[in-house]
Amino acid sequence: RQEVKPELYNVLSLEFSNTALSEHVQSPSLVRDIDWASSWPDERKNRTVTFDKEGNFTTTHNYPRVENYCLMSPNSCYTDFHIDFHGTSVWYHVKKGKKIFWIVEPTDNNLVLYDEYLKAADNRAFFGDIVTQCELVEVKPGSTLIIPSGWIHSVFTPQDSLVFGGNFLHSRQVQMQLKVLASENRIKINKKYRYPHSEETVFFFISEIVRRVTKREYIRPESRNQQNAYKEYCGVLFRDKKLHRRIPIEKNYADDGIVWDDKWPETKEYEISKAKLAEFDDEKEEKVVLNANGLEEEIDEEDGAMPLLSPKKDITVRKGNWDGGRSVRISPPWPHPLPSSSPSLYLSLVQFNLDAGVGATMMHTLPLSKNEPALHMDEDVLKEAIHPLAVPQLESLVVYFLNKNKVDLPHGLTRPNSLLQCFMKLLRKRRWMAECEGKYPELEPCILPDDDESRRIYEVKKEEEKKREADRKRKMEKRKAIEEGEEGE
Repeated sequence: RQEVKPELYNVLSLEFSNTALSEHVQSPSLVRDIDWASSWPDERKNRTVTFDKEGNFTTTHNYPRVENYCLMSPNSCYTDFHIDFHGTSVWYHVKKGKKIFWIVEPTDNNLVLYDEYLKAADNRAFFGDIVTQCELVEVKPGSTLIIPSGWIHSVFTPQDSLVFGGNFLHSRQVQMQLKVLASENRIKINKKYRYPHSEETVFFFISEIVRRVTKREYIRPESRNQQNAYKEYCGVLFRDKKLHRRIPIEKNYADDGIVWDDKWPETKEYEISKAKLAEFDDEKEEKVVLNANGLEEEIDEEDGAMPLLSPKKDITVRKGNWDGGRSVRISPPWPHPLPSSSPSLYLSLVQFNLDAGVGATMMHTLPLSKNEPALHMDEDVLKEAIHPLAVPQLESLVVYFLNKNKVDLPHGLTRPNSLLQCFMKLLRKRRWMAECEGKYPELEPCILPDDDESRRIYEVKKEEEKKREADRKRKMEKRKAIEEGEEGE
């Protein structure tokens, strides 16, 4: 018999990826294989540790930590109908107790009914009675349930329960994920309740696919040994050394950095890049000049081997017609990026080659240069990396980003416009391969823009940005005039 409790505390958001519990619990292998978050580079998994006046610590991670949750629910807890953030798919494993789910398929009609259900704040109706079909699923100890993207569900706890679960984005349900994201934007869901670092995750996923198929690398190598008061590596090697069990102490996080007895082993790419950087004169600067059409001008081949950024020098970037011809001095962000380590690393001296991931940016929509190098694909790897049924889904993802004014790009990503165009070529090739196989006649028509359409999209976005900037200036001038008038009175 279940105990009747005067108050119920339903713990639903205890993420345990970097705790001792992660040594005993992990997500299903299916989830780990397809989760986009698995593409986040290990050496770029960092956290910030801060302390209050009493010495209590708080950790903030720079990568998505939504993969492993511990849910502890006393009997009689109920979570009303909802869709998980960003349309993520969800896995639930019941360790103890029992969970009862009411699940509704996200048809167009059901999604409209769900939006109306959310708007009625005082609505006490049961959503399952509003829709045509609602299924009940009972999950007992030892069982795992996976809820697909966008499915509307509620959860009841008939017994005290201990459950493990997590959220994941993947390639087979992108269109539904984007539909849910649009709904979150429409009703202005607080950032706190959204999938963290979602756009950065997508670009890391795309760059990993491109790297596997073409050998091009768009992500700068980074050192694991750059801990300081604001940044600490916490990837796989961190957990292998059991440091996730260590309780942070404030004195170890002084302004001059965290000092460990042992250094982390670096990636091969980082070591090669570090050695290559030493070959160049620190006095050199990179210059990127765009012509009136937004394309970089011809670059001397001898300069192509220069490091991308010098650790002691600023970079002069002449943005040309893109923002009125201003020449901007940009100090390289900490930690200093490194040069290409081999010809296959696609970090050559071309337009906007500094790290693009500095807040929201339009760089992903820039037109490509006419001297873009030829693309070489490994068709066997491409066949393995992208399933034919995922092609229309991923095409929708690319079109979504091309039509977006600004995106949040991850630090270390170079030339996001080239990366997207390269990924588009991979999708076109994979679609052609599937059509030749004749096994997937039901594939939706291709919606990817051609080169001319890509340039048109860019020009439209550029004009929209100019209009927004003009509106901002007018509002500022109006506000200034009002303030000056009040002062005169």
